[in-house]
Amino acid sequence: MGTGATNDMKIEIFGENGAIRFSAEEPSWLEVFDVRDSDQPAGGMSGYRKVQSVGRFEGHKVPDWSMAPVL
Repeated sequence: MGTGATNDMKIEIFGENGAIRFSAEEPSWLEVFDVRDSDQPAGGMSGYRKVQSVGRFEGHKVPDWSMAPVL
């Protein structure tokens, strides 16, 4: 029996003014870090923030490991 995450692919990009990361486990979201966010008071808005990267609509499905390809 194997344990662990099934879609644990992550991509992280770091820049001068922040960072962005993508996880295949949550493909509809990006995590964004902006160094210009206020760190006051006591941490403020500093840190990664989740941003929705696709529009939601009824019946929406994201392909994952459980969906067989159609040939």
